[in-house]
Amino acid sequence: MNFSGRKKTLVIDLKKDDYAIASETRDFIGRCTKYPQSNVPRWSEVVEAYFKQLYSG
Repeated sequence: MNFSGRKKTLVIDLKKDDYAIASETRDFIGRCTKYPQSNVPRWSEVVEAYFKQLYSG
C-alpha cells in the first residue's frame, strides 16, 4: 500500500463501527505525538525556490 511506510498516516476501514474507529483514531493521535514533526515548506517557499532555480540559470 502507498501509505505503509508513513508513520503519521491513518487508514481506517469505514465498515467498522463508530467505537472502533474512534478508538483507532485516539490511539493513532497518541502515537503521533511521539514522532518528530514534519518540516513541510510553505507554498510561498516552494514558489520562491522554483523561481530562483528557473531564473538563476
